[in-house]
Amino acid sequence: MLTVSQWIADHAMRFRGVLVLVSLVMLIVGLSGYKYFVFDSTPRAFFSADYPYQKAFDAIEDKYGKDSRVLIMLGSDDDSIFTPETLAALSDLTEQGWQLPGVLRVDSLSNYQHSRSDGDDVIIDELYDPGDDLDAASIARIKHIAMSSPDLVDYLVNPAGTHASVILTLSKNDSQTHAQAEETATAEAVYALKRQVEADYPGVKLWITGNAISNYHNLTIATKDIVIMVPIMFALMFVMIGLLMRSVAGVTVSLCIALLATISALGYAAMMGTVFSTLAINAVMIGITVSIAHCIHMVAYFLHSYAEESKADAIRTSLQVNFVPVSITSLTTALGFLSLNFTDLPPAAHLGNASALAVFFAWLYSYTVLPALLTVLPVRRPKTAETNLVRIMTRLANWVIRWQRAVLVSCAIISVVMVGLAMQNTINDRFSEMIKKPHEFRTDNDAIDAHFGGLYNVFYDMQSGEENGVTDLVFIDHVDTFVDWLRAQPEVSSVHAYTDILKRLNKSLHGDKQQWYRSPDNSELAAQLLLMYEFSVPQGASLDDMIALDKSSTRILINTPSMDTDAIFAFQDKVNAWQAEHLPEAMRYPGASLAIMWSHLSIDSLVSSIEGSFVALVIISAVLMVVLGSFRYGLISIVPNLIPAAIGFGVWAIISGELGLGLTTVVILTMGIIVDDTVHFLSKYQFARKHQALNAEDAVRFAFRRVGTPIWITTAALASGFAILTLSKIHGNSDLGLLTSIILVAALILDFLLLPALLFVDSEKKVA
Repeated sequence: MLTVSQWIADHAMRFRGVLVLVSLVMLIVGLSGYKYFVFDSTPRAFFSADYPYQKAFDAIEDKYGKDSRVLIMLGSDDDSIFTPETLAALSDLTEQGWQLPGVLRVDSLSNYQHSRSDGDDVIIDELYDPGDDLDAASIARIKHIAMSSPDLVDYLVNPAGTHASVILTLSKNDSQTHAQAEETATAEAVYALKRQVEADYPGVKLWITGNAISNYHNLTIATKDIVIMVPIMFALMFVMIGLLMRSVAGVTVSLCIALLATISALGYAAMMGTVFSTLAINAVMIGITVSIAHCIHMVAYFLHSYAEESKADAIRTSLQVNFVPVSITSLTTALGFLSLNFTDLPPAAHLGNASALAVFFAWLYSYTVLPALLTVLPVRRPKTAETNLVRIMTRLANWVIRWQRAVLVSCAIISVVMVGLAMQNTINDRFSEMIKKPHEFRTDNDAIDAHFGGLYNVFYDMQSGEENGVTDLVFIDHVDTFVDWLRAQPEVSSVHAYTDILKRLNKSLHGDKQQWYRSPDNSELAAQLLLMYEFSVPQGASLDDMIALDKSSTRILINTPSMDTDAIFAFQDKVNAWQAEHLPEAMRYPGASLAIMWSHLSIDSLVSSIEGSFVALVIISAVLMVVLGSFRYGLISIVPNLIPAAIGFGVWAIISGELGLGLTTVVILTMGIIVDDTVHFLSKYQFARKHQALNAEDAVRFAFRRVGTPIWITTAALASGFAILTLSKIHGNSDLGLLTSIILVAALILDFLLLPALLFVDSEKKVA
């Protein structure tokens, strides 16, 4: 009676033509899914819609407008912005900024709405006009106003007066596809304007940042990564695997299956609604790499059998022998990837789902397409199954058998040390540093951070509890006290609140006397001053981004330099403690911003990833216990599948010591991959013990000879594939590739050293 493996192998060979046609239909259906393909390059892609900090941020944006900006910093060779040429350039840049696509508002010193007294009247107009005669007296006046206004310093002009900023507020399209198109158009127009201004004013230099600019570069980098890294990966693997396998046909088949599986997986994932972010797009590289690794075992066994059998029989033998182990490894790898759904990181879940689909299609095409490809391609028959790598594996097996106790002790010591080092890593992720140096965006970002220290925004929504409550004197006093306290904090670069405008208008109402730079004496006057301001300013300069439509609440905006995760938490705690002591409960607001969201997500993602890793480990171990029919082997498999992560993070503590958002998912990501080699080794060891009646030592030698070479080749392929991710300019992807490669190499070493040594523990050395 035929076993399931024999039946599958026979039918895969007999109906290979039909199976290829079926696979082709599935591929075509997958290709149709690309019309649903969505790429989201924004940091918001990392948050789920129901994430509490995302909901708080959305609520404040719904009330006061979307926070989508471009910041252009302007400097000059004179090291001062207060020169005729630089002020003219600033004015020109401001005027042309209005013409850029998607721009709703432009703020700069040039169009700053300055209030002044003129007899009994209060005049509100721009600080200076493009046509003004910028003589020494006019420039001195502009400088005095700019450098003495707390709402301008570190916002539109730096404290040294050497640089100014122009802030473009953009419209926000709810459609992700249209939003990216608009941001791309805006970013390209901004860079074109930069080149024009620098050409028109030779002594002036511009630097550009902002979330729209960051999103634009994330999109272009991700696209460039795919265009550059995928061909590099194919070329590297073709050469490397070709040299190790010594078979062009074998490499070609592996690469073809990997390409078909990945194309199908991405198409079906897009059809299922997967959104590809800068993290999830790595499914392309991971899908190709993991698919190749699965094929290598089948191709390697085919080449081994082809040395002694006919081509058709060798293909059939490989399909039959590998059906169970390849099916198990495909299942465990897919389970590992699917376990990423346990994390609080949506892109990680999308990455896991797309990668799991790639594993499924690699397994499927290995039995529907691979037999046909091996049949039609010319394959050089190996002279012998005893290759140099097989001989090396035999010597390695003998060495491990001889030094098994020393191996166990050494691995235990190294593991303890590495666990200790791994505990020294800290969570720290600055979303302003998502792009690696050297890059134009990072250069500009760092320059702006150095001169203005305002890359991070934090918003506070202060509630009065009643309509028109923002003109209540008690409310105004509370807001003003909070603003003064914020300005005194070392972490804060600048603060923007409507109370500054009220005090400035009150001063102008009283003849510009400094002692009247204070809040109005009564609510009626406060309401009148706000109304006067609203009627006096031009379109695009209203208070809609500061005061709610019903005037029941106000938004305070603070700017801070780039901050570490711990520093953000510490600042939040300080703000909450101050508010609890000085503000009524109804006015307290913990702050909302992308930086706060990002910091909390890093911690939450780590916690959920640890939980997910535990669940994945239990599920995978249970699967192995059932499939291998041995509780002991299932327990043994846990050790070489957990320790590599500890070693990887221990090495990372030496290399960096800081874990970014993307690295919080590495344990789950690698667990499903590294278990493959353990399964192949254990299945061959178990086969030798049960069916060939070999003792433990000879069974280990058998496992090394049969799967040592493909394990070595697959790890080399996987590690090199992930290592290519280090070429990415996106920090998270680069770090993910490097750490994963380290863990995969550690797993290979442990599978070759620790796993055989563990099998000798309480194992009879006589024939079973």
